[in-house]
Amino acid sequence: MSAQPPAPAGSQQNVDRATVDGFGQEWSHFTQAGLSDEERARVFNEYFHIFPWEQVSSSASVGADVGCGSGRWAALVAPRVGRLHVIDASPDALAVARTNLTDHSNVSFHLASVDDLPFEDGTLDFAYSLGVLHHVPDTA
Repeated sequence: MSAQPPAPAGSQQNVDRATVDGFGQEWSHFTQAGLSDEERARVFNEYFHIFPWEQVSSSASVGADVGCGSGRWAALVAPRVGRLHVIDASPDALAVARTNLTDHSNVSFHLASVDDLPFEDGTLDFAYSLGVLHHVPDTA
């Protein structure tokens, strides 16, 4: 796990606060800890079967999980890449992700919204966001 503290939350103006708080509470109660490795892999493969893994270097690629929630997908992506940034607007969800990703030293945690990401343009090799963008008030 990264020793650095999460990045500051920034403005978080383009956030549905009730939704963010609700998901933070949900992930705090349903941490995904009881999900079997087989079930996690099955669902992961349903989402990620189209991902171009052959273009990702396990030692050099830098990516982001935007709206990481519990970190359930990051747990399967992190071993395949050099660095994975996980981002969530909910401090509660990010706390669950920290717990679930303790075995992955190449993961950095960021408290931020999707329109206030802590990266310069062009610094990521890939990013994914599952089940997040439809909750953003202004997706543009």
